[in-house]
Amino acid sequence: MAIKELVVDNFNMNEATFDHTVQASDVELMKDMFTYLKQRLTQERTRAVDYAIVLDDDQNVMKHLYEAMWVGQIMKTGEEKFHFYRGYLQEHPDDETLQNLKLIVFPGSVQSVYDSSLEWMPPLMGFIRKVYDNFPNIKLMGGCYGH
Repeated sequence: MAIKELVVDNFNMNEATFDHTVQASDVELMKDMFTYLKQRLTQERTRAVDYAIVLDDDQNVMKHLYEAMWVGQIMKTGEEKFHFYRGYLQEHPDDETLQNLKLIVFPGSVQSVYDSSLEWMPPLMGFIRKVYDNFPNIKLMGGCYGH
Protein backbone atom coordinates (compact mmCIF):
# COMPACT_ATOMS: atom_id res chain seq x y z
CA MET A 1 0.00 0.00 0.00
CA ALA A 2 1.50 3.32 -1.01
CA ILE A 3 0.93 6.13 1.48
CA LYS A 4 2.22 9.56 2.20
CA GLU A 5 4.97 10.20 4.75
CA LEU A 6 3.86 11.07 8.28
CA VAL A 7 5.47 14.30 9.49
CA VAL A 8 5.53 14.94 13.22
CA ASP A 9 5.34 18.57 14.29
CA ASN A 10 4.41 19.51 17.85
CA PHE A 11 2.97 16.00 18.34
CA ASN A 12 0.69 16.29 15.32
CA MET A 13 1.09 13.89 12.43
CA ASN A 14 0.55 15.30 8.97
CA GLU A 15 0.95 13.62 5.61
CA ALA A 16 3.60 14.77 3.13
CA THR A 17 4.31 13.45 -0.32
CA PHE A 18 6.50 10.37 -0.19
CA ASP A 19 6.95 7.83 -2.92
CA HIS A 20 7.42 4.59 -1.04
CA THR A 21 5.46 1.48 -0.23
CA VAL A 22 4.72 0.99 3.47
CA GLN A 23 2.72 -1.72 5.15
CA ALA A 24 -0.43 -0.59 6.93
CA SER A 25 0.80 -2.34 10.10
CA ASP A 26 3.94 -0.14 10.06
CA VAL A 27 1.81 2.99 9.93
CA GLU A 28 -0.23 1.80 12.91
CA LEU A 29 2.94 0.96 14.81
CA MET A 30 4.32 4.47 14.15
CA LYS A 31 1.09 6.05 15.35
CA ASP A 32 1.23 3.96 18.54
CA MET A 33 4.87 4.95 19.11
CA PHE A 34 4.13 8.67 18.72
CA THR A 35 1.10 8.43 20.98
CA TYR A 36 3.25 6.73 23.64
CA LEU A 37 6.01 9.32 23.23
CA LYS A 38 3.55 12.19 23.60
CA GLN A 39 2.12 10.59 26.74
CA ARG A 40 5.60 10.14 28.28
CA LEU A 41 6.76 13.69 27.50
CA THR A 42 3.60 15.44 28.64
CA GLN A 43 2.63 13.35 31.66
CA GLU A 44 1.57 15.32 34.70
CA ARG A 45 2.31 12.90 37.50
CA THR A 46 5.67 13.03 39.23
CA ARG A 47 7.72 9.88 38.91
CA ALA A 48 10.55 8.89 41.19
CA VAL A 49 14.03 9.09 39.70
CA ASP A 50 15.50 5.61 39.09
CA TYR A 51 18.98 6.58 37.90
CA ALA A 52 21.18 9.61 38.55
CA ILE A 53 24.12 10.78 36.47
CA VAL A 54 26.40 13.20 38.33
CA LEU A 55 28.34 15.36 35.89
CA ASP A 56 31.84 16.29 37.01
CA ASP A 57 32.46 19.12 34.55
CA ASP A 58 30.46 21.79 32.77
CA GLN A 59 30.97 20.67 29.20
CA ASN A 60 27.31 20.68 28.18
CA VAL A 61 28.04 18.72 25.03
CA MET A 62 29.25 15.88 27.25
CA LYS A 63 25.82 15.61 28.89
CA HIS A 64 24.36 14.47 25.59
CA LEU A 65 27.24 12.08 25.00
CA TYR A 66 26.84 10.60 28.49
CA GLU A 67 23.11 10.37 27.98
CA ALA A 68 23.65 8.38 24.80
CA MET A 69 26.37 6.21 26.34
CA TRP A 70 24.89 5.43 29.73
CA VAL A 71 21.14 5.75 29.45
CA GLY A 72 20.92 3.35 26.51
CA GLN A 73 23.07 0.81 28.31
CA ILE A 74 21.15 0.95 31.60
CA MET A 75 17.57 1.20 30.44
CA LYS A 76 15.63 -2.08 30.63
CA THR A 77 12.00 -1.22 30.01
CA GLY A 78 12.04 2.33 28.65
CA GLU A 79 10.01 3.45 31.66
CA GLU A 80 13.01 4.36 33.80
CA LYS A 81 13.52 7.98 34.79
CA PHE A 82 16.97 9.55 34.69
CA HIS A 83 18.12 12.81 36.18
CA PHE A 84 21.38 14.69 35.67
CA TYR A 85 23.04 16.47 38.57
CA ARG A 86 25.86 18.98 38.21
CA GLY A 87 28.37 17.74 40.75
CA TYR A 88 30.71 20.58 39.83
CA LEU A 89 28.03 22.92 41.24
CA GLN A 90 27.58 20.69 44.29
CA GLU A 91 24.24 19.35 43.05
CA HIS A 92 23.56 15.83 44.29
CA PRO A 93 20.40 13.76 44.80
CA ASP A 94 18.69 14.56 48.11
CA ASP A 95 17.88 11.90 50.71
CA GLU A 96 14.31 11.47 49.47
CA THR A 97 15.55 10.81 45.93
CA LEU A 98 18.24 8.46 47.24
CA GLN A 99 15.52 6.26 48.77
CA ASN A 100 14.36 5.25 45.26
CA LEU A 101 17.58 5.29 43.26
CA LYS A 102 18.96 2.10 41.78
CA LEU A 103 22.20 3.49 40.36
CA ILE A 104 24.35 6.62 40.34
CA VAL A 105 26.79 7.07 37.46
CA PHE A 106 29.85 9.32 37.72
CA PRO A 107 30.88 9.42 34.04
CA GLY A 108 34.19 11.28 34.17
CA SER A 109 35.70 14.69 33.67
CA VAL A 110 38.44 16.69 32.03
CA GLN A 111 39.39 17.65 35.61
CA SER A 112 41.68 15.55 37.77
CA VAL A 113 40.30 13.79 40.81
CA TYR A 114 43.59 14.70 42.53
CA ASP A 115 43.22 18.46 41.89
CA SER A 116 42.88 19.86 45.42
CA SER A 117 42.01 23.33 44.08
CA LEU A 118 38.53 22.18 42.97
CA GLU A 119 36.19 23.45 45.69
CA TRP A 120 33.42 21.05 44.69
CA MET A 121 35.60 17.94 45.02
CA PRO A 122 35.38 17.46 48.84
CA PRO A 123 31.54 17.69 48.82
CA LEU A 124 31.41 15.19 45.93
CA MET A 125 33.68 12.78 47.83
CA GLY A 126 31.52 13.23 50.94
CA PHE A 127 28.38 12.53 48.91
CA ILE A 128 29.88 9.32 47.50
CA ARG A 129 30.88 8.19 51.01
CA LYS A 130 27.39 8.99 52.31
CA VAL A 131 25.73 6.92 49.59
CA TYR A 132 28.17 4.04 50.05
CA ASP A 133 27.70 4.00 53.85
CA ASN A 134 23.97 4.74 54.13
CA PHE A 135 22.32 3.49 50.94
CA PRO A 136 23.65 -0.02 50.22
CA ASN A 137 20.82 -0.63 47.73
CA ILE A 138 22.28 1.97 45.32
CA LYS A 139 24.94 0.80 42.91
CA LEU A 140 27.74 3.28 42.20
CA MET A 141 29.43 3.27 38.82
CA GLY A 142 32.35 5.46 37.83
CA GLY A 143 33.94 5.81 34.45
CA CYS A 144 37.42 7.24 34.05
CA TYR A 145 38.38 10.25 36.18
CA GLY A 146 40.01 8.18 38.91
CA HIS A 147 36.80 6.47 39.98
